[in-house]
Amino acid sequence: MKSFLSKNKYNVLTLLAVLAIIALLAFCIVPKAVVFSERLTSVRSEVKIAESIGDMVASPDSLIDEYRKVSSQIDRYVNARATSSRILAYIHDTAQKKKVSLHDLSTGEIKRSSGKTEIPVSFRMNASFADMHEFVTELENGIYCIQLHDVNMNREESGRVDVSVHLSVLSKGVPNE
Repeated sequence: MKSFLSKNKYNVLTLLAVLAIIALLAFCIVPKAVVFSERLTSVRSEVKIAESIGDMVASPDSLIDEYRKVSSQIDRYVNARATSSRILAYIHDTAQKKKVSLHDLSTGEIKRSSGKTEIPVSFRMNASFADMHEFVTELENGIYCIQLHDVNMNREESGRVDVSVHLSVLSKGVPNE
């Protein structure tokens, strides 16, 4: 064995040095390189995002104007005169436009709390599914701020649906009857 080591001393040392370098790379340098490459990738993506945002910068005045516009639209919905008779008339007119037959259309007791008013409404309707969907969508996108509580559907043999709906119309302040 001594003769083997003395003849191949440089080859064995070279092999050990290469193995030590590979171990150093595998256990120390490669994990750190992975972490740094992930950081570099995230920084590059953030720089791209920052560059694209620079093109879309809006002035504070335009943002304030946009805020006022959106606020007035929200207030228009919430401050709509929400009286029981107006709500019932609106729902009835919308149902006629959307070819929906209404039954048992009524409002419940008005609930008031801290400047807010909630007027419960319940009704049954009979329509095709598509007409019923358009009707409910029209109510949701209409002049009143509504909150649907319950929708129960039963399909009839004719393909139409019999639907029971419970919703609330929300507004600020006290409604004028």
